[in-house]
Amino acid sequence: MSSITGISSFPQALPYNISKAGLDMVTKQFALELGPYGIRVNSINPTLVATPLAVHHIEAGDVSPETITSRTLMGRTMEEQECVDPILYLLSEHSSMVTGHLHVLDGGLLSNITVKV
Repeated sequence: MSSITGISSFPQALPYNISKAGLDMVTKQFALELGPYGIRVNSINPTLVATPLAVHHIEAGDVSPETITSRTLMGRTMEEQECVDPILYLLSEHSSMVTGHLHVLDGGLLSNITVKV
């Protein structure tokens, strides 16, 4: 499990961003080294997921979901099952030739580079 913060920077999250970027490179490096043995390595890079912990931080005012949803093309946070289903795909034989990839699950957040005036 990685995060979109490994791919794009977000304010006031330097240690978290760096750790996820490192995990993304580990994904690629392990895929390179383990591929010859038939071992596939991929990462899931989700946006804010409505987990119980995230909901707790939102309710406590630590996290503003509007920061994410206002920039997300889908206009909402992701539900847990929307993160689980791609993992099940990667664990299945349907993805037998998929390795070394970062699977971004962000509702279009990283595609939204428009500037609102």
